Amino acid sequence: MKLRAAILLPALIVSCYATNSANAEWQSEPTTVFGIELGEPISSKIPVCPPTNYYDGSRKEFCKEVKLYSIRGLAVIKFDKIPMEGILKKITAFVYDGVVLSIQAETFDNNYQQLRLALIEKYGQPTITKKESLKTKAGVDWESEILTWSGKNVSIQLHERFDTINSSAMIVSHLPTMAIREKEKENSAKKAASELLE
Repeated sequence: MKLRAAILLPALIVSCYATNSANAEWQSEPTTVFGIELGEPISSKIPVCPPTNYYDGSRKEFCKEVKLYSIRGLAVIKFDKIPMEGILKKITAFVYDGVVLSIQAETFDNNYQQLRLALIEKYGQPTITKKESLKTKAGVDWESEILTWSGKNVSIQLHERFDTINSSAMIVSHLPTMAIREKEKENSAKKAASELLE
């Protein structure tokens, strides 16, 4: 979990416990979340958002933004007119080698319980429940819950506090694509090391 250093200090996690509530295979593992297929290119069925003012109300359907950028070698695609608008504030897809590696949906922390209940209703009880005690730079302790649904191809994590103490996030990852990316990163590091030593 990447937390903004100005707000929370990850190094100061002072307590953590986890419970495994489901040793059996996860029965509700999805292949698509918010209409976005994991491990596949972004569907052409999701329209491109029209170039209109974000606040004028003219965008009526779930759409993908035209403006793209990248973070650590991943293409970043943002969406508008997102599902669960009363709960979620932002949905972002991270694309690796042309396919969706992960999806991140963010909400304010006061909507965390609603999102938590919605995920349990749809995907069943999490396979792992963990709580962390986080300390801010000002020395204030905050408790943060992390729920994980872990399957053969997909992992979902729900973070009660993510990036800042006022934000929560759901992160859906496509595990085979993540494994390919990690392997390629490992190969690149080995190649760079061998060239350095020549």
